[in-house]
Amino acid sequence: MTGIRLTGPWWPLVAFLGTVAVLWPWITAPLDFQASILSTDDTFYYYAFAQNLAAGLGPTVDGVAPTNGVQPLWAALLTVLAWLVPGQHAYVTVVLAVCLASLLATGVIWCRLAWRFGGTFCAWITAVLLARLLVSHQWALLTGMEISLNLLVVSALAVALIRLHDHGWSHPVRGPLGLGLLLALFLAGRIDHVLLLAGPVILELGLRMWGRSAMLPAIRWRDLPLIAAPSLLLLAPWLIWNRREFGHWLPVSGAIKLWLGERALAAQGIDTPGERLAHAWRTGWWFVARPFAWSLESALRQDRLAGIGVAGFVGGLAATVALVPRGRRRAAVAVLAVTLLAILPRGFVMGYRLEQGNLDYANWYLTLAWPVGFFLVVHAAWRLMRLVPSWRGLDRLVPGLLLFVLWITFFPVKFTTMTREVTDSDQAWRRPLAKVAALRWAEANLPADAVLGSLNSGIMHYYAHDRLVHNLDGRVDDGGLLRVLESGGSHLDYMWSRGVTHQIDAVHDDSHWRWILVDGEIVYERPFGPAGEGRMVVIALPPSVGP
Repeated sequence: MTGIRLTGPWWPLVAFLGTVAVLWPWITAPLDFQASILSTDDTFYYYAFAQNLAAGLGPTVDGVAPTNGVQPLWAALLTVLAWLVPGQHAYVTVVLAVCLASLLATGVIWCRLAWRFGGTFCAWITAVLLARLLVSHQWALLTGMEISLNLLVVSALAVALIRLHDHGWSHPVRGPLGLGLLLALFLAGRIDHVLLLAGPVILELGLRMWGRSAMLPAIRWRDLPLIAAPSLLLLAPWLIWNRREFGHWLPVSGAIKLWLGERALAAQGIDTPGERLAHAWRTGWWFVARPFAWSLESALRQDRLAGIGVAGFVGGLAATVALVPRGRRRAAVAVLAVTLLAILPRGFVMGYRLEQGNLDYANWYLTLAWPVGFFLVVHAAWRLMRLVPSWRGLDRLVPGLLLFVLWITFFPVKFTTMTREVTDSDQAWRRPLAKVAALRWAEANLPADAVLGSLNSGIMHYYAHDRLVHNLDGRVDDGGLLRVLESGGSHLDYMWSRGVTHQIDAVHDDSHWRWILVDGEIVYERPFGPAGEGRMVVIALPPSVGP
């Protein structure tokens, strides 16, 4: 097997880059559009954190409580950008441009990998499907969150590992250090990525101990210190700071999730290690499958044509084993096995620490689900085209047909909708800007000493003029909510301890009232959503009964 070279026919890549270039007007759109279409509420936690840190205010979102509830790699990059780029709109535009550049670089790698393994037709399939994925699902990938950079790091790491497998080290020192740097960036991208490394590392060690052929025979025991050095140098100081300042090795966002998950398990009578292990075995498979199912479910909600992706995903699993030539089937099964081993530990650790209903998935959690699912779809299409020899001549016709279908089924509708939303003077029906509208009402109508709080306060931090908006879900505070809950207090006790007088949050339907933490007087209520199905409320807290 020859090594990967990122060369080959350029037309698929040109088509991909040209198609995705249509995202540029959205990136440079007004701030309200960027906030309501291209960003999530969590994105603004990063924006505020980075700008406060760059301004010398320390690691804080609200300017008061220090926090470590961010992923270090993305937070560090955004802090550098905040130091270089002043102004809210310019800063958001630059961050989104960096996200798009990361996704484009990822697309370059994916197209070249597809050409390397499947030829021109596979490169065309990859270019067309990836372009459609990025443009039609910008809500998932182009959000200002860490997923875009993490996908680029994972892709670069995959190239490095394949080159290592095929050719060995390019240099006895620089080679291991370079691989170690990519692994360090992978871990810094999301700290829970360490669970994705556990399975393949254990498998590799087991193969070596049992005298079997190693997956990466070029790696010798003497190389391990060089591979581990970048991770130790980059992450050890951050982990020690976490422990010293916040009492946890993990970010507070992870610590509060695990604590709430364990409480949910305890409420079901699952307390002992044996009961936890049994629960992990029962639910770990669900946690493994859920990211893929969630991605497909989200895609179907947003785009009905994504049903093709669902069929392709299932077909890809079958094609990977059934359609691979017999001589290469063992390698294909091995790749699937390693991928599964990379995902299983994370699932079973979650099953040990969390109750199923206590975990909400976000796109930026799914670093491996996106590329694995995508390549299964591409592989299925490639193999199906090779089943009938007489179809091989279609490799010149199919890419053009796919591009034609891509444009006529998506872009006219998408551009009409997006243009209307860009030019619409009243976008408060969208939840992010409905929050801003509620914030503006609070700034104009509540007393000057009123203190606001919200379970999703990111965008309000960014837009606030003269109000402090406390985060109430404990994800980006100083660990204060976790300490209150651990001592037997409630969310309301925590809000009182922070001086919060009003809660601002969204209610989608009757079941979502559980997200409202107080039973107080509603002083502001406004519908949002295309059909007015949601409500943005401001609720006055009852007076404190504590000391």
